[in-house]
Amino acid sequence: MKHHSDPAAAAQLIIQRIYDHFDHHFNVQYQILVVNDVFNQQYNWFLEWQRPGHRARSVPLHSLPATSSLFFQVVNLVKQGVGMTITYRGFDRKQLPKC
Repeated sequence: MKHHSDPAAAAQLIIQRIYDHFDHHFNVQYQILVVNDVFNQQYNWFLEWQRPGHRARSVPLHSLPATSSLFFQVVNLVKQGVGMTITYRGFDRKQLPKC
């Protein structure tokens, strides 16, 4: 996936891809998953969903370079654009955005 250095463009792309993959199904839990990929030095964004009694599924949305200032801006813009829970994996407490 192509990187964006403009936070607004990256957030808009992530939000658009969330809406492209978001189906309004009853009793399905949706969340945004952000994974710290230390090997590739990037943050990978996914839309994850789970139906009761089924495994969680996910679809990749975007990847961002591991730049904390860009990351925090994109997180805030995505939070404003969608009302989903954002879950973080592979981060330590110092790397997480203040909520």
